[in-house]
Amino acid sequence: MYSMIQERLRGWQALYNSTMAKPDYKKWPSNMIFFRDGISESQFQSCIDEEIKTIKRAYKDLCTRDLTLTFVVCGKRHHTRFYATEEKQTYTEKSLNVGGDKIPNGINGNLQPGLLVTDVVTNPVPFNFFLQSHKAIKGTARSAHYHVLEDGMKLGQTRLPELTMMLCYAFGRATTGVSYAAPAYIADRLCERGRVYLRAWNLDSEMKPTLNIPIEKDEKGKQKRPTQETIDEAKKVLAHDISTTVTIWGKHYGTKPPTLDGRTWLNPWNPSLLDRASMFWM
Repeated sequence: MYSMIQERLRGWQALYNSTMAKPDYKKWPSNMIFFRDGISESQFQSCIDEEIKTIKRAYKDLCTRDLTLTFVVCGKRHHTRFYATEEKQTYTEKSLNVGGDKIPNGINGNLQPGLLVTDVVTNPVPFNFFLQSHKAIKGTARSAHYHVLEDGMKLGQTRLPELTMMLCYAFGRATTGVSYAAPAYIADRLCERGRVYLRAWNLDSEMKPTLNIPIEKDEKGKQKRPTQETIDEAKKVLAHDISTTVTIWGKHYGTKPPTLDGRTWLNPWNPSLLDRASMFWM
């Protein structure tokens, strides 16, 4: 997390200076908003204690000042659903498939995009809200549930949902709104791509690096059950070995970037894609 934050900050600075007649290499972003996906409510405190603190520390070490951070967790793994009670609250489709029969101009039944729920069915703290930002194509729409763990930018209970709704219409692969904020949506797609890079290793359990748990024996020579601390340490070593294995990530892994902006180059794609004018979809 520490190195990723600093890499993105240097990338922002490089992009900023590329648009300036007189580059200012002391210029850094003063505010940052995070949309975090993939953690449950039981992990919120751990996220506050570890991730948010790491983000702020990485920013301060590089930019030499404190960061104004808004950190939002978004998720869809819940069982809350919202239904239209009047026909005007929903919308029609040109061709609705019901039981194999196509009904022209059939009523979809889902609520129109823009539903915002901030009380009654939400948690008391922290501030959280349900936002239905998309038109469901099939089945019952599932609204995204956003939890605001920190609001240093003081966007509040009005501007933050509005900004989130706008970001749901910023996903490059869709011409309409998606079901949750584009930054988290894109990150989700990138994680899927990461699994593709690891496919060969996942299919071959003998492919190096492998998980090596030290074998310990008791006084009678019998093998002892490894402690959880030993297992966790072995997993950390494996994660490090995987993250630095050229045979998995490709020959360009770890090479220096062909630019002078000082960014860390730890990405597996070709260095030519580092050009700020390039735009590609993974």
